[in-house]
Order: sequence, then structure tokens, then C-alpha cells
Amino acid sequence: MTGDELADLLDEMVRHPAHDVARELDRRFPEQPAFVRQVQIWVRSRRDSDVDAVRIAVSARYDLEEPIADGGTATVYRARDRRLDRDVAIKVVHERGTLAVERVLAEACAVAGLSGEHVVPVLDVNVADIPYLVMELVAEREPATGILVQGASAARCRPRSLHEAITWIRDVASGIRHAHATGVIHGDLKPDNVLITPVTRRARVTDFGWSALHGGQRPRVTGTPQYLAPERARGCFADDAVDSGLIAVDVWGIGAIAYELVTGRAPWQHTDLLSAWEIAATASRPPPLDDVPVRIRRIIERALSIDPGRRYVSASAIVRDLDAVLENRPTSFDRSAARRAALWLRRRPALAATSALAIVFAAWTGIATSRTGAPRASRPGTTEAAIVAAGTAIVLELHTVRPRNARPRANDPTHPSRAKAVHPVGRPTRPRPRH
Repeated sequence: MTGDELADLLDEMVRHPAHDVARELDRRFPEQPAFVRQVQIWVRSRRDSDVDAVRIAVSARYDLEEPIADGGTATVYRARDRRLDRDVAIKVVHERGTLAVERVLAEACAVAGLSGEHVVPVLDVNVADIPYLVMELVAEREPATGILVQGASAARCRPRSLHEAITWIRDVASGIRHAHATGVIHGDLKPDNVLITPVTRRARVTDFGWSALHGGQRPRVTGTPQYLAPERARGCFADDAVDSGLIAVDVWGIGAIAYELVTGRAPWQHTDLLSAWEIAATASRPPPLDDVPVRIRRIIERALSIDPGRRYVSASAIVRDLDAVLENRPTSFDRSAARRAALWLRRRPALAATSALAIVFAAWTGIATSRTGAPRASRPGTTEAAIVAAGTAIVLELHTVRPRNARPRANDPTHPSRAKAVHPVGRPTRPRPRH
């Protein structure tokens, strides 16, 4: 490509809708991802060429520092809030004018009601000159040094184990569950929009800009092609079920994030003939998860069902199944008695080990007896003792594990009826005379 052709391409992309630049470049240069990323950087630099203008716009309260994220529609900077003496993140959209003001206000209003621990909250908003959002900076202090360490997106911070990956997926689903409960749809879930805390390593959802773009209107076909739900790639939404259709889109997004966290790749990958967007619109399903344990594989495959009606009905249902996996409890797929019994024993390893030893001991004594040819009565109590030991272990286990909904007995010293009335500051209260 010559210099003039590159200049023409940059001019065209600057005039192109910001949310569609990445898809258009992927379509034109499917085999040159490095070039596409570089052009995106140049386009964003042209669209928001003067960082000093941003610094001046926020200078009344914030000291602008380095950029920490750069997407197709906005750039996020780290900044210092002088008034409250804290670090924050400032999101500056690339567009200007009335549309940018409306979008920033819409996103601020959408996220203002979200306060869950797995959602990054909005702290402030500005619509004068350069519109921007002020958000909580996802960072934690290193225990050994006390230095504030900034978090990273799930696209760059990979899980250290399958258990941690499942925990992150559960955190994302929990954040989306909270958003759906307040009527907010995310619409563009992907690893780049999930931030991982550096010390506790928990996941938090950010960037609800897609929800702000669409609000209660019929959605446009936008999003990141590698993580796009098939119905969105085809532009298909049921006329009478936009709300449920958008919930299904977020369920797909949770599944897409889970797919990448456990495999290291996105559900849709471009080929020599087709872009990721075209594959999302035409493929029967993402590549199979052959190397993933069956319990988590079933959860991801249901979330990534091509038919939205076959997916989980809500993010809450995903949270329940993921909690069950993390706690070795039955999921909605574990219906057989044998599977449930195996999970019950896995939650009680001491009981499982004792029972296994008792069974082995019983089998060994039975074999020894049969080899010696001695009559059963001549070796009293060996097999019976093993069975009694296993039974005793089960009784002790059941006795020590109180059901979750069990109430303490009346003769229990912790029972409310036996507790002494105590004054809020710790002094016993005098009984009131009865009239």
C-alpha cells in the first residue's frame, strides 16, 4: 500500500462510524491483523488527536495520567481525583457533538444504578466540551509493599487454573445478573470488557456503552465479531421479544468469555475465505470443547447454543450451575443418582476415604478367608467389623453436618429462647414489670 492509499484509507476510516471501524478493517484485511491494529491506532489518534485538550477538559478536578485502554469507541485514562485524593479511570469517547453527549449521559444513567461487587461503577460524568465518564479504577494494593497495582482485562490476564477460570466466569455471570435485575443489558461481553483485580483476582464487568447506544430501542447489528451471538450477526431479533432476545445475547456473551478462558481462543475465528462475522452468521456451532471437563463443558455449550431458546433463560441460572461446579454439588445436568452420590462423597472426602478403606478391608478379609478355606464362623467379626466401621463413619458424618435449614434445639445454649437480654452497650437489661 502506497502512502497516498494509506492516507485515503485513514481519511475514510475517520469518517466511518466509530463503532464499525474494527469490523470494516477486519473485512478488508482479514490476513493482516497487525496492520489492522495499527490502522485503528492511527484512526483513534486522528479522532482524538490532542490529548492536551482532554487534559484541559478534566483539569478542574482531575490530573490526567497515562492511557490504560483504547477501544473502538473510547479511550480510558488513569487520573488522580484531587478533591477526594484517589485514583480513578476516565473514559473519553472518540465522537464529539450532540451524539457523544447523549451517549455519555445514557451510559452514566444505565450504570448509575449498578453497585454490585462484580460491576465497575460510574462515579462522575461531564458533558461540557469533551464528554467523559469517571469510573472506579480497578486496582488493589500489594500486601507486601503497599503499592497500588492496577488490574488488567481478562484478554491480557489469563487464569492460572481451570478453577480460577470458572470463578471468573461465575463473577461475570453474577455481575450481569445484577445488571439484568435493574433492567440494564450489556450487549458486548468479551474478555476486553472484564477487568481482573490484581491481588484477589476476581472479575468485574465494565463498558456498558452498547446498552447506552440502544436503550429501549430495537438494537442495531454491532459488536465484536469474534464473540458475536449468531442471531446478532444475522440481524435477527424477534419483533415481540426484544427484551428476552437481548438477555439471550448476554447469556451468549458469558458463554463466549467462558469459551476463551478455558480454551485460549474466541468462539469465532476468521478463515482464508470467511471473516469472523460471516462465520458467526453461518456456522452451526463453535469448535467443540473436547479437552474441557464434562461438567463445565455442558454449561458453556448450553450458553453457546445457536438457538437462543435453548440457552440458559437467565444469568442467574448460569450462576447456580457454576456455584454447583465450584462446590461439588449437582448442576442442572447431574440428574442420575450415581452422579449425585459421587458428588456427595466428593464434598465429604473423609467419609469417602473411610468408606473406601472399609470396603477394601472387607474385600481383603473375604478373599483371605476363601483362600484359607476356613469356615466363616472360624473368623468371627472381620467383615462385619468393616461394615460397622463404614456405617459408623457415615453416622458420624451425618451427625456433624447440620442441614442448612436446621434450627437449634430449645435446650441448645445458642437457642434464642435461652439467650440473655443484653443492652446495646453490653449491660443486662432489667425485666419490665408486668401490669
